[in-house]
Amino acid sequence: MIEEAIVQALRQEGVEPLTRSSSKYKLKFIISTKDQGGQVHNTKICVRIMSVRDNEVCVEFLKLEGDKTRFVEHYLEFKNKVLDYMNDCVEPTI
Repeated sequence: MIEEAIVQALRQEGVEPLTRSSSKYKLKFIISTKDQGGQVHNTKICVRIMSVRDNEVCVEFLKLEGDKTRFVEHYLEFKNKVLDYMNDCVEPTI
């Protein structure tokens, strides 16, 4: 469900995953963006989905190449828009 939401959001932006593992929940893709000067910046990202406990997973975003600031912008876009409705984890308090 999480992987499909990410792939669908990428395809809506015209981005096809570079690799999509069939044995692991792992995607690699490149997002290209232009700055105000028209220069193109590529950010290569890997997303891994790992099981934590029953019915709980961790979604990890890794910057493989590119600018850190642009990576954070892309990460926040996925976190706050694409995956927001799936984030139902509650942090335990001490």
